[in-house]
Amino acid sequence: MATTTDLDVDEVASDTDLFSLGLDSLQVTTATKKINQFLAGRGSLRTVDIRAVYSNPTIGALVNLVTGLVGASVSDGPVESDEQKMQKLYNLHTADLPISARPAEPKLAENLVVLLIGSTGSLGAYILDALLKDSRVRKVYCLNRGPNSLERMQKSFSDKGLQQMPLERAICLDGDFSKPRFALPINVYTTILNEVTNVIENAWQVDFHRSIDSFASQVHGIRRLVDFSSHSRFGAQVFFVSSIGAVMNRLSSADHETHRVPEAIFEDWQVPQGLGYAQSKFVSERILHVAAREAGIPAVVCRVGQIAGPRTEAGAWPKQEWFPSLVASSKHLGKIPKTLGSMDVVDWVPVDVLGQSIVELAALPVTNTNHGAGVYHLVNPQQTTWSELVPAVARGLDPSGEKLTIVTFEEWIEALRESASTTDDQSINPATKLIHFFEGLSHSSQSLGSLDVSRAVADSPILAKVQPVQDEWMQMWLRQWHF
Repeated sequence: MATTTDLDVDEVASDTDLFSLGLDSLQVTTATKKINQFLAGRGSLRTVDIRAVYSNPTIGALVNLVTGLVGASVSDGPVESDEQKMQKLYNLHTADLPISARPAEPKLAENLVVLLIGSTGSLGAYILDALLKDSRVRKVYCLNRGPNSLERMQKSFSDKGLQQMPLERAICLDGDFSKPRFALPINVYTTILNEVTNVIENAWQVDFHRSIDSFASQVHGIRRLVDFSSHSRFGAQVFFVSSIGAVMNRLSSADHETHRVPEAIFEDWQVPQGLGYAQSKFVSERILHVAAREAGIPAVVCRVGQIAGPRTEAGAWPKQEWFPSLVASSKHLGKIPKTLGSMDVVDWVPVDVLGQSIVELAALPVTNTNHGAGVYHLVNPQQTTWSELVPAVARGLDPSGEKLTIVTFEEWIEALRESASTTDDQSINPATKLIHFFEGLSHSSQSLGSLDVSRAVADSPILAKVQPVQDEWMQMWLRQWHF
């Protein structure tokens, strides 16, 4: 594993999550090949795919996996189901909720100090930009993992054509919200305890391969935020950027026309999508809900749908995401799907709109926690379909109309499978990394149901006014990708 991952495993505990140390998709692919070579060398006819590595994210788990496949299992007992893992995480982080004996001091609505966790990524930059443009916000503390967060934030702003950050209002902190005191010096942590009025949590690692185990530290961070709010001078509001994946199975069973998924917390463990990312979001929602109801923590959950590119020429939709990957591979294959299976309904929100909407909602005061956490759905209330947009995308990729064919989703996936065995260059054919994701979309026989957005539209003026995804936006995103 040391050679495979370039990690110094001699200093890594057997139960340390390798993804928290920086293991990436390329290293996972390499590790999978090495494991299969090892198995073949031991005479095993069994093989693993990348999902096995993502599902066993520690050295100890990988050892159990490999030894089990060669007939010498060292497993200590039955394998836990995802539902059991979710319940265990939930029980762990709600067993001893804090109790504050003193009321929080009142805060002025026009004098907000925000702790923004996760400001260096695409959405984080637009949230920070919206905060700095809001006259109600006096100061923003930006907490990010890793060194040099100021340089990363400045580069992100420059790349997106955003305003120069006023350093007297945007203060960068290098830390980790899952660690005690956010891994900050005690004097800094004390300062933010005394100043912060609102927290926006936006630091989740977006990776649809990783298991629920790999997100345990992020879930632990949510409990840290509960404690922070309880101990803080102003009883800081916690605004959690969640995902519609947290209610995907409820969404799949909803009637598209008449039974919309409500803006509410669900307690059924079957509700989240079967991905570690979505399951961890669901558990975190549940933790904040019970913390609000039982410990008086002012908490709001915001379920975000598909984030699209900006409505401006500056900036771009990150190329590594599933949709830009689909477009790039379509150009390489000379084929583009005419539908997207269960994702054919396009309710995407441009990232600049989403950043502003999150700030509009996060700044609203939480006045009652008796019924638990508040919930918003941030998807575009004005829908269109991929089927309506695909002709414009095809024209943008192939103006002559001679090099690109519109095919069924199943035909496109089959062509992608075939190309995966002949094309090693993932820069021109990146969707090969997401074959299982696209297969999941195609296997669903119907479109997803609808999310109720009534509260979000009522409380966020910019969301209420947003247009459906336009052909012009698609053309602009293609230009930004240089496809």
